[in-house]
Amino acid sequence: MHVETGDHPDGTHSCHPRPGCKSSRETGRIGSVVPAGVGQGHDVATRHWTGWLDAGFNGRERPELTQKEASKASTQFGSLGSGNHFVEVCLDERDHVWLVLHSGSRGVGNMLAVRHIEGAKGLMKRYFIDLPDPDLAYLVEGTPEFDAYITAMLWAQEYAMENRAAMVDAALPELFAACGRGAEVDRVNCHHNFTERENHHGENVWLTRKGAIRARVGDRGVIPGSMGTRSYIV
Repeated sequence: MHVETGDHPDGTHSCHPRPGCKSSRETGRIGSVVPAGVGQGHDVATRHWTGWLDAGFNGRERPELTQKEASKASTQFGSLGSGNHFVEVCLDERDHVWLVLHSGSRGVGNMLAVRHIEGAKGLMKRYFIDLPDPDLAYLVEGTPEFDAYITAMLWAQEYAMENRAAMVDAALPELFAACGRGAEVDRVNCHHNFTERENHHGENVWLTRKGAIRARVGDRGVIPGSMGTRSYIV
């Protein structure tokens, strides 16, 4: 997220201040509107959540969600999470301000993944398929179980994309207020750890990029650095 602001943040070039970090007034303000931490979310569903439980929202088929999954998804929409998820405010080589954010599909993505993994393991037992490790369980394309997983996975990826957008929308006014003024001039939103349907060597396949982003001609991407090192917009 490239923004133009009044005052450049002090000491934020190539660093990763987390929301709530007292070393930066900008990230402190962001932390007030973007919940962070294990299992954290909003007390109630935010306005950005509207429509996510409706079938066909954004043209995406909705998976069947349990009440617990739906509740988790609604309150965590617009929240950061934990682990290597972060928000940073930094300057590029032209002294332009960037707000860089890394997050994903939060708790509901994990819950959906676990549900379908356990389902795959159950199928292996049902059909007496002996595997060297239970975690190698799989779903066969063309089956109802496979189709249900693909629906859930694509929905979770869309959720992750919109979750990041919601956090940026909430964080920008706080950043502008801290700096005195500002305006958004550019936005890059890209997945990593994702799956999509592609054609390679004449075949349509489901391709998973694990810890990677797509890098076709014309694609733009974000390469975050580790704590205290530079991030790159490419």
